[in-house]
Amino acid sequence: MVTDDTRIAILGGRGMLGTDLAKICRQQGFEVKVFDLPEFDMTNS
Repeated sequence: MVTDDTRIAILGGRGMLGTDLAKICRQQGFEVKVFDLPEFDMTNS
């Protein structure tokens, strides 16, 4: 049962699993906050 104050934090939320998990949680009515490391472009190193 999801209440009005149910929140979920997803660490690594921009990865493959994290994006799928966030989508499913939002569809179920959860408030989702995604945390991840900044993007890194190896070609600019």
